[in-house]
Amino acid sequence: MHGLTLLKRSTSVDIDQVKIMQGFASLHLESQFLGTSSPGIDILVQSSVEDVPSRTFDSIEEARHSLNKLVHAILLISRRFLRMTAAEREDRLKRVDIHNQALGLLQDWLKTYKSTNFCVRKKDRDRQVGHTILLNHYEMALIMWGHIGCTSESGYEDHTAKFLAILEHSVEIWHLLPSLSATESNSFGDNLATPLFFTALKCRDRRIRLQAVRLLKTIPFSQGGWSCLLMSKIAAEIVTLEQDAFTARLMKDDFDVTDTQTFAGLETCPQSSSKLIHDVRISSWDASTDTVSLRCQQWTGDGGVTTFYHDMVISK
Repeated sequence: MHGLTLLKRSTSVDIDQVKIMQGFASLHLESQFLGTSSPGIDILVQSSVEDVPSRTFDSIEEARHSLNKLVHAILLISRRFLRMTAAEREDRLKRVDIHNQALGLLQDWLKTYKSTNFCVRKKDRDRQVGHTILLNHYEMALIMWGHIGCTSESGYEDHTAKFLAILEHSVEIWHLLPSLSATESNSFGDNLATPLFFTALKCRDRRIRLQAVRLLKTIPFSQGGWSCLLMSKIAAEIVTLEQDAFTARLMKDDFDVTDTQTFAGLETCPQSSSKLIHDVRISSWDASTDTVSLRCQQWTGDGGVTTFYHDMVISK
């Protein structure tokens, strides 16, 4: 898809190999949201674009993996735009109708998912959770699609309702976590983490962002060096960098972490576009001091990108 390197599906139908590839794809997707920078490398780990989305889904898990392919591709396309000059970006958007192609794939996925008609009952906890997780990832994909090639972070104000929906869905699943086994809890936490982290970074409503940060902090997911606790700390640091004048009040706000607002009660405060951070990655990690260096990138007025580095102690 538009210059991405594709690792094609193995001809083997061995279920263990399929799971290994899906697991590696999920890990790579997470690392693209927050990982050590790998300039010039675009990898879409799954099958080719002709297979996205599948013609039918045999299970909610298969539907999720198909949607992950689309999210992954949209994310990598966005990162490729980040490395282009303003002139190159404008030329590419003129020559290739990326927005309509990506939207068409997302709409095809939703049509296929709805036509599959999975039976989701309240008593069937696993399917209900799986369905809710899919709603989160689909909302996130729509937001990401709307910002392909966009050089203004302020535009995320238009998606406050979608961010609120992600938060509400996450709270639904959060209530189930205490009743799950450690394995189930970690699995659901993995799927909750990315949309919540995305919400904490990109939503322009302060209350929603703070609530996403706090929810992340309570989700018992960790994998290697990754954890929801680490994500919550980095997200909180980004909020501080973008909203320094409001940070003290923001962090002291006291409310029930599961008490979501109604959309009518939200107040999206305009922010200076010059302070908003487009992209954040872990540039380095000093284990001896428990310090990470964040590479942050912001859009400039002429459509270019400026980069700065920010150190934070993650044990605080």
